[in-house]
Amino acid sequence: MLTDILYGINTLISVKWLILFGCLDWKKMALFDLIALVASTLILIIFSLKYSTLASCLLAPYLAWLLFAQKLNYSIVNNLL
Repeated sequence: MLTDILYGINTLISVKWLILFGCLDWKKMALFDLIALVASTLILIIFSLKYSTLASCLLAPYLAWLLFAQKLNYSIVNNLL
């Protein structure tokens, strides 16, 4: 199914962000990766609606967390923290 592929892509982007931000200390690259992760999650929510409204609703807190993490990552890149 398409949603399975989208979940896999989302997971890979998430792991990539973890490596960029945590292991390699490439904060700016991690920020761009986080933008892709937010977009991937939005696409996942939209495509999940077709199969399960509950699944889409349960992804909303994850999206909120990603937006918060994006704000923090942006603050770190721009030395605002």
